[in-house]
This record gives sequence, structure tokens and C-alpha cells, in this order.
Amino acid sequence: VPDEVVTPVLELKNSKYNLAQYATVKTVSAGSGHYPIAKRNEKATLATKEELAEIADVDANMFEDVPFDVKTRAGKIALSNEIVEDAAVDIVGEVKNQLQKLVDNTDNQNIMKVLTSATFKKENATSTDDLKKIFNVELDPALNKMWLVNQSGFNYLDTLKDSEGRYLLQPNPTAASGFSLFGAPVVMISDAVMPNNTDGSFPMIAGDISEAVAVFRRNQVTAQWDKFDQFAQGLSVIVRSDYEPISSDAAINVSL
Repeated sequence: VPDEVVTPVLELKNSKYNLAQYATVKTVSAGSGHYPIAKRNEKATLATKEELAEIADVDANMFEDVPFDVKTRAGKIALSNEIVEDAAVDIVGEVKNQLQKLVDNTDNQNIMKVLTSATFKKENATSTDDLKKIFNVELDPALNKMWLVNQSGFNYLDTLKDSEGRYLLQPNPTAASGFSLFGAPVVMISDAVMPNNTDGSFPMIAGDISEAVAVFRRNQVTAQWDKFDQFAQGLSVIVRSDYEPISSDAAINVSL
């Protein structure tokens, strides 16, 4: 810390996003167990009933039984009271903001692990027709579909044009990136969170993240305490969470 701090801390302008906003988030009251999550069901119907006849049972599995096992994830940092007292800014508040970013990073990393796991189907796409087939045929139309792409993949898509010279990505003010592909919003995340594939292809996730990933939250605690023997204070954040797949047909990993 410099002897003289005259301007506020310059916060790095990292993208402020947490992929948990697209997933199904459930607060659980136990460290492990099973959670029933309502599933898509487009084949089950109501049976015809004759007058005064007994009502038949619904022949459908209405829930996905998703097991969870919460893990504790934590981190701490110590600040000398000299730094806290002499800084021209709220250094404690700045550190708390940074700790929250670690929580976001933890969510993003673990959600990406689920989405890129063997649970979900892998597809290669070398043309816009391949992407259209994945979107139109291989993903259920009932899904609330979206495209999750990294910076490099977004840049590639942003340069593609159709046979009439129109750009493939269309403006969409409701999408996080401001664009849509085949009518579905495009969400762009950092290459650091979703790196390119080793063969040079661009990774994409197509589908409904809310039906693909469940985030189980048990607790989140931030603590601050005095370290009297060091004339310092400690800050910590503890998150108890788990990340599990739901429906294996809700998303597809695409190598573009």
C-alpha cells in the first residue's frame, strides 16, 4: 500500500456475471439428500373416465430426483489495522467486494464443470446448418433455449453472414450480449471461464441451463473479526453449496 493514497481503489472491470442466474437454484436445509425438481413431460395425458368410474392414476414421472452433497468452500484474508486506518478509501468494503467475486467465480467454475461433463451430449458444428439442426431438432422446443459462448466464439459468430449478406447474429436488447441467434438469446462469457477447445474450435452450450443444472445452497456466511495479537482484523467468506446436473437432454455441448 503506498504511503499516500489520494484516489479510490481502481476496481478491475471484470465482467459482472454469475451463471447461477440461469440455473435452477434451491436452498436446502441439510448437507446432503435428494431434491425433487419438476421435469418436462410432454407425452403423459389424462385418461378417459367413464361415469362414476374411479379416477386413474397419472402415468407419468413428474419429478427429477436430484441427489446433492453440499461442500464447504471458504477463504480468508488478514488486514493490518494500519492499512485500514491509514487508507483514504474503505479498504474493508473493497475487500468484501473482492470476496464476493470469489463466490461468483466459484459458481461459474462449478457450473461449467457440470455443463461440460459427460452427462450432456457432445456435437460438432462446422456450418450454420449444423447449428440450426442442433437448435431445431436435437433440443426440445419446450425448452427455454439460449446460447452460452465465450468471447472467441462470439467474435466468430459475429462475423458470419447468410447468403444475402446479413449478419447471423441479430440485435436483441433483452439478451445479455445484446444479440440473439435463431431467436434465442446469446450470453457471452470470458475466455478465461470457458476456454477454447484444444483443437482450436470454439465451445458453445446450447439449451436450457435452468433444466440442465441445479445449484444447491446450504448457507453463505461472511465474517469479520479482530486479531488482537497482530493489531489486525480478519475477513472471511464461507459458502456451502453443490452443483448437479438435472436433465441430460436439456443442453448440448457444441464444438464450433
